[in-house]
Amino acid sequence: MNTKETKSGWVTFNFENASPSDHFFLLYKVPEAAIQSADEAGESLLELWHSALTTPFQENF
Repeated sequence: MNTKETKSGWVTFNFENASPSDHFFLLYKVPEAAIQSADEAGESLLELWHSALTTPFQENF
């Protein structure tokens, strides 16, 4: 897609796959409840996200 074709407000990524494996990535808008949960747990949002979402996802993928 040419950048001239990208509508205002869209974000584009260019990913060069340097391996024979397929890759994907997901972008999430972090829910306000997750931000509040991290604050209440005394954790950074990244730590909470990693322990609650990333680790379980990778264990089951």
